Amino acid sequence: GAQQTRTNQDALILGEGAYAVVMKCHNFRLNKLEAVKMYKQHNNIMGVAIMEIDILERLRCLYSYRCNIIRWDGYFFTQSSICLSFELLDIDLGRYVSGRSRTRCLTVAEVRPILHQVTTALFHLKSLGIIHCDVKPENILCVDRRQQPLQVKLADFGLARVAYNFNPAIPAQTLCYRAPEVLVGRNYNEAIDMWSLGATAAGLVLGSPLYLVKNEYDALRAIIKTQGQLSDHSQKWTLQTREVHERQTGCQRVEPLQALLHGFFTEDTPSGPDPSTPLGKD
Repeated sequence: GAQQTRTNQDALILGEGAYAVVMKCHNFRLNKLEAVKMYKQHNNIMGVAIMEIDILERLRCLYSYRCNIIRWDGYFFTQSSICLSFELLDIDLGRYVSGRSRTRCLTVAEVRPILHQVTTALFHLKSLGIIHCDVKPENILCVDRRQQPLQVKLADFGLARVAYNFNPAIPAQTLCYRAPEVLVGRNYNEAIDMWSLGATAAGLVLGSPLYLVKNEYDALRAIIKTQGQLSDHSQKWTLQTREVHERQTGCQRVEPLQALLHGFFTEDTPSGPDPSTPLGKD
């Protein structure tokens, strides 16, 4: 950590969640602008912050630019809070799409390079055994909204966890992007991030979330309608066929590397980082 050398005198709130607020601040020591995530007062806030810092420390071995993951610059304390410092990026993908003048959706050609970059990020997270647990447009940040094709980075690791060491009872994923195995309380792995990315891709093209629901029951019903039927057996959710079971529990879901080698990307390769060189510091 470091002593407080920032000011938020003219701070712009970039985003706010249940546990923290993200502000645009000026770092006097380095004379640069940065995004600072300031945790709110909460009973277990230090534990939540430590978990995120642990994940971010694990990501330090990656090239931020090549891996399409936001660069973390460290943490510091104020009199009342713990803060995380990140590189300052542009608006999130949700705001980018909703701010378009003519249409509030993207074409497949526009979505392709975005998906390639986020899939690249998930490839590197999987290589480290990390589940992001909250992939959605609001957590995908544009580097520069004026740049085409759009360059993006995956951000917000507040819900992220190590795949082999977590409690599946802890909430994961925003409802509209929640994988079925999470909804039914099963054990899960990095495959849930690919589900969220698929739901994100559909939403970007459609102009609204694929599963626009208000509760878990409606989310499960919507998934059943589009992905396969579930049956209630012995008071437990069981899947009617092995194929549907594997698809809905992540066993058969495409992995990041498989996706990157798919013709959707390889037949018209977007400009962006090469996933074959994951390690090294910025």
